[in-house]
Amino acid sequence: MKINLTDTVSYWYYKLDTTHIDEVVSNTREISKRVNSKHDGHGLWPDDKSKEWIVSQDFGIIGDIVLEGITRCEEIHTLPYNSIQVGGWINIIDKSHPKQAIRIEGTNELIYHIHTEIEKERGMVIPDYTFVFYVQIPDNLVGDDGKLFIKDKDGTEFGILPKVGDLIILKGDVPHAPVDAPHSTKDRIVIAGNVSLQHIKTEKTLM
Repeated sequence: MKINLTDTVSYWYYKLDTTHIDEVVSNTREISKRVNSKHDGHGLWPDDKSKEWIVSQDFGIIGDIVLEGITRCEEIHTLPYNSIQVGGWINIIDKSHPKQAIRIEGTNELIYHIHTEIEKERGMVIPDYTFVFYVQIPDNLVGDDGKLFIKDKDGTEFGILPKVGDLIILKGDVPHAPVDAPHSTKDRIVIAGNVSLQHIKTEKTLM
């Protein structure tokens, strides 16, 4: 379902099955232990991979969630494409000591990030969409704690409070910022991915 915040910024919202969410939480914890990261993010695989490659791997229930995110991105895409490239990761924001900078030091101003800009700087494929599946959300929320903020082109900010099982999709160039929850007894855990849907021209040869 597409939700228009203004004429120029929107997001897509879906509710996924949470029957096996405890297993998902456990699997994300295991992955975070295996992936050596100085950040809150833990990559599911190196670099961008094709959808076919992801399907061929055994990522279990986490792979199913990633494929659901890819499928939803395909459904909302309106341009022709014949190639899908995906970057996937797990993001765990520690309830007590988040590594990710949330606000500009000395202020209450949120630090927004844009995935198209991040991936361009990394020399990676530029994403058309970013999907986020909420595995676990903070509790003991006060004010804007735990919200996902989205910024419009004119600087207007919108706060969304996700729930467990929510799948949210943004266009890759939309500025967004997750808010910490300093009073929470639970970490924030998400499974996320950048999805690029490209139409790659192939050369025809005469035989």
